[in-house]
Amino acid sequence: MVLAAGCQSVEPAFVPPTVAERAAEEHRDEQRRLIRAGFAPLEVLAAQGLEVQRVDPMWGLLDYPSVELTRDRAGTVTVRLKYWGHERGQSVPAEVWESLAARAPAAFRPADPEALRRRDREVVRRYGHCHSWHRLEAVLAGAELRITASPCMGDLQRASLAYADALARIAIDYIELCEPARQLDEIYRALEACGRRFGPPTDEYRQQVG
Repeated sequence: MVLAAGCQSVEPAFVPPTVAERAAEEHRDEQRRLIRAGFAPLEVLAAQGLEVQRVDPMWGLLDYPSVELTRDRAGTVTVRLKYWGHERGQSVPAEVWESLAARAPAAFRPADPEALRRRDREVVRRYGHCHSWHRLEAVLAGAELRITASPCMGDLQRASLAYADALARIAIDYIELCEPARQLDEIYRALEACGRRFGPPTDEYRQQVG
């Protein structure tokens, strides 16, 4: 652009998004995440009379399989592994559900927000940003629960991370094609290896995630 002498270009003022705009964007992000993970919204499962406990993990740029544990009105418990549009399920003993559900009150209890902000600033200064997180969701006794936990937060979210690890281990212990992990740090590598055995991404998955 050519400006007349004495004139200066004026940058447009930044206008922060409104509360409604932020809520709409968060809803769109949530829907995209649900599609990618292969999950139905919690309210849909609750309306069907299902209880659910699930985790959608991500480490760095790696998109790991998602794990979902459901219990129907008859008390049947099923674990499902979802990856790239594929899904494998397996019935598991009722005590598997009870053992995981016992962890939920601590897992879904929010950590101190200010402590999380301080830790996040430390991570940003050291690494640029946090590279991994777990999205945890559940419907238990009619209540919908959601929390995002990151290994970057360490001890501040220890209960949430232990819950995610336990759910991932249920999948690799029970689903056919999965190989059990002997060590804690092998759980998510074993989960990814199992998901890749299901096959390449489906055409429907490719279309959904763009």
